[in-house]
Amino acid sequence: MSEDNQGKESAMITRLWRRCVDHASDLLAAAGNISDDLKFHNIGYHLTLLAIEEIGKANMIVARTVLKTAGRPDRITNQLDDHVSKLVWAMWAPGSPVENMTPKRFREVQQFAVSTHFRRQSGLYVDIEDQGDAPETKNAIDVNHAKSVFEFAKALLEIAQAGEPDLSRENDDLQWFASAMDDDRRRALLLSAEFSKKHSEAATSKEWFVWARSEIERIENEEAELAKKALIEEKEAHEQIEPRWRLKSRIRTPSHSIRPKALSFWNSRFEFIKLREVQGRKDELIVEIELTNEVAAAKLHDAGMAVFIRVMLALNVSTAGFFWYEIPRQGDSFFYDAEDLLNPNMKVELVRNASVNRVWRQFESQDERRGPPALNEHFIQDAVFCLLVLGSLTDQEAQPIVGNYIWAMSLLSKFDVHISFENDVGRMFKHAFKSAIKHFGDWDGQSGSLRGSFDQIFKPLLVKESEIDKTYELISDENAEQKFKFDDVIALKRMVDIYLIQSCRRLAPTIIARTK
Repeated sequence: MSEDNQGKESAMITRLWRRCVDHASDLLAAAGNISDDLKFHNIGYHLTLLAIEEIGKANMIVARTVLKTAGRPDRITNQLDDHVSKLVWAMWAPGSPVENMTPKRFREVQQFAVSTHFRRQSGLYVDIEDQGDAPETKNAIDVNHAKSVFEFAKALLEIAQAGEPDLSRENDDLQWFASAMDDDRRRALLLSAEFSKKHSEAATSKEWFVWARSEIERIENEEAELAKKALIEEKEAHEQIEPRWRLKSRIRTPSHSIRPKALSFWNSRFEFIKLREVQGRKDELIVEIELTNEVAAAKLHDAGMAVFIRVMLALNVSTAGFFWYEIPRQGDSFFYDAEDLLNPNMKVELVRNASVNRVWRQFESQDERRGPPALNEHFIQDAVFCLLVLGSLTDQEAQPIVGNYIWAMSLLSKFDVHISFENDVGRMFKHAFKSAIKHFGDWDGQSGSLRGSFDQIFKPLLVKESEIDKTYELISDENAEQKFKFDDVIALKRMVDIYLIQSCRRLAPTIIARTK
């Protein structure tokens, strides 16, 4: 983009930002006028929160623009219509003063955003399920609370009106921070007890932010070196063994796009397991396995399958995607063509919502031309840790975790327009998750402590309390007759993936040290 066009775009974004701030000012003025009449303070409360949302939208527009300018993926657009997200961005955003960038502050903001939005709904709508025990809609909002939020909104507005948006692609802190909060693991670290304790010890929040960024980058670099070291040691251990067998199999994926660079990254780290591209196919790759003369011909299939399964497991867990040797051919629709005879120019699509081929599209870029996310070096590095940690499990240890996961993937690959196995797959992912958190020491196996263990694992990762409750219901045994829907199955897989990759990252250094 030319400097002239960049200048025009910056001017346009600045005008849009200013319109959001000005509209927030109008909403807050209206809220003040209405709230003076205590009979309608619930309406004033609603307008106050709308004003805060407009400030949040202004911050989101700035962040989105900076990320796009810097060539970073934009995931903020999907949040622009979410009330809670806009409330959070108004109070705790990368574009705000660094003093606001603290773990404690973020948790407080999350709780405030969720609770105030819930109150707003109570004071705005009549509950059709009300049996007469709920307060009247106009009395659902405490007057003092409404006044307090109004004063808080005024302070936020003053901050917004005093500044100007920083649209520079050199706003590196904003770029890094937005990227970190988009990453499950980085976000968990930023909000962890260790990082919170460090903030309390720092002289300023700016000092903490600089430390937090450097510490996360140090951890990631150290993990990369550990992975590299582990693979070198593995190679040295096999130098006296002669390769004899070479097996090839094909993996397909609807969730990611295969790139030669990532395959080269993998191949430079593994001596006996290679990933090869399929010419002209971005959704397929070849797994090439070499086995040594230690493997007898009669055991060749089982030995090769054991390695192949671990490669697929590593790719699935590290990406939270779908990698398998079989994908349903009629996963979306039985019909290859559909027409509206009354409206010949109208395009008709007949698709099944519960489709493996379609489900991961919701995680793709908004720009359809970019297609699925690339299988990049970060995913490959995580796959290395998965192979290292999960591959070190004994057969007895692996069966409840790896066994359930692989069986679930096998059935999931057979979902099509004719048949599906939601309940079977859901139970398998559920058992895999419980077995994993028990094996890796995050749960004692007692039903009474499951909720506490779950919250400890996922609260730093899930923004909304409702999301935590909904996700917990999937693994809880409280509903004996629980039936899983297709979306539940995918959510369960993602839950297992998130937990396993975190565990593998944590345990890899210990396993490497054990092999010295």
